[in-house]
Amino acid sequence: ATSAPALLAVAGPPHLWAVCAPGSGEFRLSFSGGGLSCTVLVSTNLTNWEVLTNLPPVTGPVEVCDPEMALRPSRFYRVRINP
Repeated sequence: ATSAPALLAVAGPPHLWAVCAPGSGEFRLSFSGGGLSCTVLVSTNLTNWEVLTNLPPVTGPVEVCDPEMALRPSRFYRVRINP
C-alpha cells in the first residue's frame, strides 16, 4: 500500500535587505523570513548573545526595531534560523 501524495516546499534562508538607524535613535533591520522561524539576536561584544525577538515562520518581509541601540556604544545583530 502507498500513502497519499505529499507536498514538499523548500524555503530559502532569510535574506537581509535593509539596515537603517533613523534619527530617533532606534535601529531597524529588514529581511525576508524565507518561510522559516527565526530568532534575532543582539550582542555588544560578538561573544555573548541575547534574544531581541523570536519570529514565527514568515515568507514576506520582516522589520525588526531595536529602540535600545542608542543606549549602547556598539551593538551587533544576527538572525538565527530555528529548527
